[in-house]
Amino acid sequence: MPATRFSEQRVTQNIYIERDEEIYRLWGAAQTAFKEVPEYSKKLSFLNCELTNKRVDFEFTHYNANRKNIATSICRREEDFTPNMLYDGDKEYVVNNGNINKLTEY
Repeated sequence: MPATRFSEQRVTQNIYIERDEEIYRLWGAAQTAFKEVPEYSKKLSFLNCELTNKRVDFEFTHYNANRKNIATSICRREEDFTPNMLYDGDKEYVVNNGNINKLTEY
């Protein structure tokens, strides 16, 4: 049996910034394609980040309507941005209905 039969290759993306000796994660994602994925490129073309934002996991459109792309970031978006988890220090919250103001402790 081939060694790769039960494995899935992924490309991992992470973007960090250091400011005042603190490191902030602006973007983190994993994708299964080695080629450019336009949905990811669109998100990465403009990162609107406030360093005081809490990190969220969020979903956005995928070329396959049955799947969602998932990323983590402190950046926020006006469109195609459905947060589902929020991280505040060592606490984790479920974001209800994509509304960051409606949280349930995880």
